[in-house]
Amino acid sequence: MTGIDEARTCSALSRELGEALIGTAPVARTWVAIEQPGPWGRDALTGSHLDPEVGTALQRWADGTGVKVVLVRRPGRHPDHEGRHAVLIAHAAPAASWLRLLTVDAPSAVLTLDAAALAAGVIPATGITLPGGTALVCTNGRRDRCCAVRGRQLALELADTDPDLVWE
Repeated sequence: MTGIDEARTCSALSRELGEALIGTAPVARTWVAIEQPGPWGRDALTGSHLDPEVGTALQRWADGTGVKVVLVRRPGRHPDHEGRHAVLIAHAAPAASWLRLLTVDAPSAVLTLDAAALAAGVIPATGITLPGGTALVCTNGRRDRCCAVRGRQLALELADTDPDLVWE
């Protein structure tokens, strides 16, 4: 392990207490996941190498719409990069789910989309539909210690199988 007492992690304690092991991920019907390599703090939108003003604007853009904005990156090393950013938009309604991939020059480009329409299940006209599944794995140990302990290893193992389908 990484120096973290495995017996005291949140999932170990939850298992000991008989709690559900569904994790601490937020619940949302529509997700906007923006690629942003580099380190993240507890609140990735405002505590990462993403411009904090853009992070705050993205939070305001989504507020009250039912859209949850998160940052993602590919598993492995996380150097900052220049260039385009992938944006995954997922709507997870029973019998009406979809997943789109857009590529943008800057994360602020997401602000031009209609958050209320996305929340209502309207598929954006830009991007491409992704068939099959995509795995988003929590690895942010500042948000949840178990994500660092178990999530990082899970993301790396999944990426060994199909790196194009896995995001941290």
